[in-house]
Amino acid sequence: MINYKKVAIITTAINFDLYKKSNPLFDERYDRYMIDGRDGMHGMDSISYMIKKMKNLDYDYLIMSDEDFFLKSNENLELLIEEMERDNITISGVRDGGVLNHRKFNPFCINTFFSIINLKTIKKYWNKKEVLSNQKINDGEFVLDEILPFKYDENSLFESYYCFYLWSLRKGLKIKYLISKHFENEDTVSNTVYLKENQVIGYHSWYARSYGLHEGHTQRIDKILKMVAPNKTTKSLNYVIWKDYTYKYSKSINKFLKKVYLKFSSSSK
Repeated sequence: MINYKKVAIITTAINFDLYKKSNPLFDERYDRYMIDGRDGMHGMDSISYMIKKMKNLDYDYLIMSDEDFFLKSNENLELLIEEMERDNITISGVRDGGVLNHRKFNPFCINTFFSIINLKTIKKYWNKKEVLSNQKINDGEFVLDEILPFKYDENSLFESYYCFYLWSLRKGLKIKYLISKHFENEDTVSNTVYLKENQVIGYHSWYARSYGLHEGHTQRIDKILKMVAPNKTTKSLNYVIWKDYTYKYSKSINKFLKKVYLKFSSSSK
């Protein structure tokens, strides 16, 4: 039995206007947290920050949802969480290779636009240094258990956060790979995420950064919002904002130090 008071939603957002429209699509009972990603925090940096901030908070499951993911069915979302609890699944989400025609990367890793993690399990094993050390591929280490419709690269390390999923697999933690398909209308960018065939969880539009700035993407995303909730108001529900005010500067300093190191390393050869 899931205690939904111990389920939270977290979004690393760069477009606050779009977040305020996707936020209320989730059931009101979930606590909401938003990481301010406007200074460039994303990928593995965002995941590490998320785990750090969640360390002393009492949640069992964490829904990771970008601001351009639009939930269609709270019921199917709950069914997914219940399946994860019943079948001892630690992570669920869409493969980042072989499922969507424009994501040709590692099929064993999840794309973070929408996923759910068993936070209590992740906390039990979490070691940041160990996780980061898993950004590597051992040839033939993992085996696909299904035929995928599009190209993929089992050796890809395209995203910085792949180490998190590779670490999880090497720890023996179970991942459920969700079904996802592209729209079949004039929108060739967006994709649908399913619990099972014909059981829609929600839609991912991509291009959150362009919403409100690019007319084509804005109109396309607004169509999805109208389709998901034609009669629903977009009054944003309360959420907690997290921002690492040192991130921008520490990132710049680290980048500078890396350049200095590479320069002196090359000159000493």
